[in-house]
Amino acid sequence: MPAARQASRWLSSTFALILRSLGHEAKVVCDGLETTRAVMASEFDLFLMVVGMPSMDGLAATRRIREFERDGFRRPYAIHCATSHGAPEDFERSGQAGADGHLTKPIDLAKLVRVIGACRRAPDGLWQPSPGRSYAAGSARPRATDFQQAV
Repeated sequence: MPAARQASRWLSSTFALILRSLGHEAKVVCDGLETTRAVMASEFDLFLMVVGMPSMDGLAATRRIREFERDGFRRPYAIHCATSHGAPEDFERSGQAGADGHLTKPIDLAKLVRVIGACRRAPDGLWQPSPGRSYAAGSARPRATDFQQAV
């Protein structure tokens, strides 16, 4: 197994283990193309998008998912990028790709729990942004520099 795929699988499996220990369901997908296929085949509340995935990185996969949403194929998903890169420009790249947040490794469990808590469903079953954040059609996503305060 190539090193990038192995690292992506390890991080994704770690996220899944944490989510399951918190009582959530989790699906592990370790490749950007597989991720975009999963979007079309299933419903999710949150994507913890590993940036360094093989075949299509997490930023490209995030852009593709946002295209699906804009084209009306999917409801908006909460997407938080996860990477070991935490420089301001990394946060900016995540925001430009359409991510709702950016988590850096090592992942702070309290931040992860807040991210999960912010992904809530409305009575109609659709994802709702956390209070004070609006993603109505045509509205801008938060600036990347807001991610550190939002998470």
